[in-house]
Amino acid sequence: MNLTKCKNGHFYDTSMYQTCPHCQMSGDNKTIMVEGDFISPDMLPETNVPHPPIPPIGPVFVPPMPRADVRPPYKPAQPPAAQHYSKPQPAAPTKADIKFPVGFAVCISGENRGDSYKLKEYDNFLGRKSENDICLDKDISVSRIKHANIYYSPETREFWLMRGQSKETIRLKSANVSGYNVNDPGVMVNDKCRLNAYDEIIIGKSVIKLVPLCGPGFSWQNR
Repeated sequence: MNLTKCKNGHFYDTSMYQTCPHCQMSGDNKTIMVEGDFISPDMLPETNVPHPPIPPIGPVFVPPMPRADVRPPYKPAQPPAAQHYSKPQPAAPTKADIKFPVGFAVCISGENRGDSYKLKEYDNFLGRKSENDICLDKDISVSRIKHANIYYSPETREFWLMRGQSKETIRLKSANVSGYNVNDPGVMVNDKCRLNAYDEIIIGKSVIKLVPLCGPGFSWQNR
């Protein structure tokens, strides 16, 4: 062993190291170790072998993670498909549903002059509203509901004039009275009275004439 002291006061074996290994470790000399020994970089052989170029690394696409609070796109609800169905046909009227006319009431004077109304068996109410059987909608002096009633009895085959719910005056001009006068005010009806063919009913400012079809000479029950 051949110990030597370097300028920095380090002892080292010159048989193993050409320079002080302690100084090499502290960075005082720019040397490198080759095969267990320290040498200067100038002692390395020069090489002109070019290094291959490093290809540039472009941006890497990372798909975004779906958010838990993101709702799917709104899709409006589609209306249900139209259902095709056949319209139910009304049942054919039976003989009991058919209301055969028993006569007619014709307005011969007043705002509804010229209007005719079909009469049926039993009640035929007169009034201003459309729900009445005989609607005198243009005569404001007529009560709205059931001012009077033209009643036909199929059992006795007779027509009757009856008072309705109104307290207004009802008059009757008989066609069988001799010396018939157009200006005759007629007889006041307090309860009910028998009607004959072509009698005139004065209600409000209107005059209604009875034109019977059924009676002693004709009945739908015998046809």
